[in-house]
Amino acid sequence: MKVLNGALKTLDSFVLQREERTMAKYTRPDKASLEAAVSAAAQADKQYQYVADVAQDYRRQILREYRAEKKEAVHELLKKIGVEELNRQKQGIRVSLLKSAHLENIYQVLCAGRQRLVNINGIGEAGADKIMKIARLYYQEAEKKARVRLGDAHRNPRQAAILQGLYVLMELQEETERAAGVQRPGKVP
Repeated sequence: MKVLNGALKTLDSFVLQREERTMAKYTRPDKASLEAAVSAAAQADKQYQYVADVAQDYRRQILREYRAEKKEAVHELLKKIGVEELNRQKQGIRVSLLKSAHLENIYQVLCAGRQRLVNINGIGEAGADKIMKIARLYYQEAEKKARVRLGDAHRNPRQAAILQGLYVLMELQEETERAAGVQRPGKVP
C-alpha cells in the first residue's frame, strides 16, 4: 500500500509540474505586443479587402465581356437564319415583301423593328406584330444555343480580355488561399 501511495504521489507531482510548465508558456502578453498583433491583423484585413475588391472588379469585367461575346454569338446565329423561316408554320407572312425591303435574315428583321415593318407596303400592324413575335422566339432559341468559345483560333480582343481576367482571378484565388494557409488536395506548395 505504501508503494501505491508513493506512486500516486509521484504521479500527482509529475502532473502538477507538467501543468505548471504548460501555464508558464502561456503568460499574459504585454500591451506593446498586443498592439502590434492588432495592427498586423488590421493590415492583413486591409490587404485581404483590397484583394477581394480587385477580384470583384475582375468578375464584373469578365461577366460584362462574356455577355457582350454571347450577344455577338446570338447575332451571328440569327444572321444565318433566313426570313423564309418566319413562315415555316404557314402563318401567312409574306416573305417576298420582307426581301423586297432588303431584310434577308432574322437579325435584320429584329434590327428593323416593328415600325419599319409597318412602313413596308403590304404589311400592317398585325402582320408586323406577328413577324416580330416569331423573330423574338428565334432570338430566345438562339440565346439558348449560342456558345462562347475561348479557343486560340480567331481570338478577338474581347475573348482575350475574358481569358486574361480569368487568369488573374485564378492567381488571386491561389494567393488568398496561400495567405490563409489553405492547401488544395493534389497541389504541391
